[in-house]
Amino acid sequence: MSESSPSPIKQIMIAAADLEQAEFERDRLALLYRDLVVEAFGAGEEPGALSEATGIPEAEILRIAALVTPAERSREASPR
Repeated sequence: MSESSPSPIKQIMIAAADLEQAEFERDRLALLYRDLVVEAFGAGEEPGALSEATGIPEAEILRIAALVTPAERSREASPR
């Protein structure tokens, strides 16, 4: 008995699920990337150095770092 290929509709459904998973993973990595930039900025890395290392314009580095409010900074600094 030979296996038949999935129907075109089934192939589309599988591709759509794979695409959704890839988009989710991309979003997760983008958030991780942002958090690491903020962490490095908070650790005293210079915006110019972060810009060079990431390829993100320095103005965008500063915008990302500004997303961290003083309350979040103090929470991050406190021991867990």
